[in-house]
Amino acid sequence: PPKFEEKHKTIHAKRGEIAKLPCDAIGDKPLTVSWTKDGKPLMKRGIDYSYEIIDLVTDRGMISELIIESVRRSDNAEYKCVAENEFGTDQRKIVFVVIEVPSQPTNLKVKESWSRSASINWSPPFDGHSRISKYTIQYWIHKASSRKLHKITTTNAQTTALINDLKPGQSYEVTVIAENDVGIGEASESVVFTTNKEGKVLSFVFELIVIITSEPSGPPMDISVKPAGPTSIKVSWKAPPKDQWNGDLEGYYIGYKAVGSNQPFSFRSEVSTPNKDSTYKYEFFLTNLLKATSYDIVLKAFNSAGSGPQSHEMRVKTLDGDLPSAPNAFVVSSTKTSVTLSWNAQENQSARAPVIGYIIHYQLENDDWRQIPVPSNSMNNDGLSKSSTYTFVVDGLNSGMRYNLFVTATNKHGEGDPSAIVVAKTGGDKLLSAFLGGFNMPYYFQPMFVIPIVSAVVIIFIVLVVTFVCVRRLKHPVIPDERFHTLNSKQFAYTGTTQRYVDFENSKPLMNESGNPYPFAYSTMPMDNGENPRKHSVNTLSTPIHRHSLNKLDDDSHVYDNPQ
Repeated sequence: PPKFEEKHKTIHAKRGEIAKLPCDAIGDKPLTVSWTKDGKPLMKRGIDYSYEIIDLVTDRGMISELIIESVRRSDNAEYKCVAENEFGTDQRKIVFVVIEVPSQPTNLKVKESWSRSASINWSPPFDGHSRISKYTIQYWIHKASSRKLHKITTTNAQTTALINDLKPGQSYEVTVIAENDVGIGEASESVVFTTNKEGKVLSFVFELIVIITSEPSGPPMDISVKPAGPTSIKVSWKAPPKDQWNGDLEGYYIGYKAVGSNQPFSFRSEVSTPNKDSTYKYEFFLTNLLKATSYDIVLKAFNSAGSGPQSHEMRVKTLDGDLPSAPNAFVVSSTKTSVTLSWNAQENQSARAPVIGYIIHYQLENDDWRQIPVPSNSMNNDGLSKSSTYTFVVDGLNSGMRYNLFVTATNKHGEGDPSAIVVAKTGGDKLLSAFLGGFNMPYYFQPMFVIPIVSAVVIIFIVLVVTFVCVRRLKHPVIPDERFHTLNSKQFAYTGTTQRYVDFENSKPLMNESGNPYPFAYSTMPMDNGENPRKHSVNTLSTPIHRHSLNKLDDDSHVYDNPQ
C-alpha cells in the first residue's frame, strides 16, 4: 500500500510570498494523490489561478506539490494529501500558517485627560499569527497647518498608555499602531480629544520648570552631508525649532560610524552660540576617517539639562582619491565691465588625480556669490594637470563696483579648496588693479598684504625708541655743574668812597668766591647820593662777558663801579 514517511507537518509563510506544500508518497504504481483544504477537495488548478497542483512520478512512487502563487490570509488552513493505489490508501496532514503584520487596533478611547497629559486604551488586534512586540502611539495637534508628529512606544504588548508633555486647552488627534516580527501594521482610527485649561500663573510656573529641567525635545533640521576629501566629511544643519530648545542650546553632538559596524556611534561635540536666525546653517568637518568608506551620520542638540532626540541617519562615502590643491589667484587688470583674473596651478599634483577644470567664484560686494565653470577646452593652455598660469576674463560686470573673486580646481573626485579671495574694482583703473591684484606675485608679496605689516613694524619701532629715551632720562637726570656758577645771588654791604674809580694793578686777578678758579667781571650797582643804599644783587654768569649792559635806573640815581 502507499505510505507517507512524515504524517504531520506545519509550514509557515509570510503573506504575499510563494509557498510550496510537498507530499512524497511511496508505493506501487499506478498511484494517485488528491488534495483537500479544510476537508474540501481541491482541483488541479484554482479558478483564480491562485494555486496549482503538480504531480511528478518517481521510482519510489509520486511527489505531489501544492504551489500557492501569492499567500493570502484565506490560505491559512489544514491541508491533506491522500495517496491511493490498488493496495490501499494513506494520508499526510499539513497545517499551513500564514503570518502577517498585525491588523489595526480597535476601540481606541481617551480614558481621561488633564491639562498636560491624557490616558488612552485600546483593544488588541489580530496579531497575524506572530506575537505583537510593541505598540506605537502617534499624536499631533488637531487641524494644525503643519502636521508635526509625536511618537510614544510601549515596551511590551500593553494596551494602555499615558501621553505627557501636552499643552493646556489644545485639541489633539491620536492613533495607535501594532508591530510584530513581520512588520508594522495599519494605524487605528484616530480619536480627537482636548486637554483642560489652566490658570496663567500655574501655566507660567510649569513652563519655567520645563525649560529649566528639560533637554531639547527636537533634533536638528535640514541635515546635509557630503564628502570633503578622502578622509573627511562636511556636515551642515539648522537648529531645531525654537519652541523645542527648552532653554538655550549649548551645542550639538555629531555622531558617526562605518556602515556595517557593530560599534555604537562615536560622537564629537560642536559648542556654539545659537543663532537666533532659524535659517542659519551650521557646519562641521569630520576628519581622520577611512578612505573610500561609507559612514552613517546623526546629530543631537544639547543644553544644560542634556541632549535631545537623535536625528535620522544620513549616509555618505568618503572619496577614494585626493582633491586638487588651492590655486594661487590674482587680478591682472580691469575695465568698466570686466576683470581679468589669473591663477597658478599648484605643482604638487603628482599624487592627485589630474585637474579637469576650474570654477571662478565672484561676488559683487555684499551680494550673493556666483560661479563660472571653466572647462579644459576653454583654457588658453594645453591641459590642466601641468603647473602653469591661466587667465580668464570675467565680463558682464557693473561699472565702478568692487568685486570679490576666488578660484577652485576640480578633478574626478570633486572640488578642491578655494584660493585666497582677491578684490578688484571695475572702471579700468590700472593702478588700483595693480595694487589690489599684485600682478604675478604670491599673496604674501602683494601690497595689500605687505603695507599693513610694514606700517605696524615701523610704528612699533618708533614707540620702542621713544620709550627707551624717556626711561633713560628719568633714571639719569641732568645735574648742573657748580663750576659754571659765579655768584649765588649774594648781597653785599655798601662801603662809600669819594673816589669814582679805584686804580688797581692790571696784573692782579679779581677777587672771587672761595674755590671758584674762574675770574668774573665786576658788577654794576646803583647808588643814591650816599644815603639809604639800595639792595643789589650780582648776576650769575656762566660764560665770559663780551658786553656789559647797565640797568636803566631812575634819573636821580647814579651808577658807581665797585670792583669786588
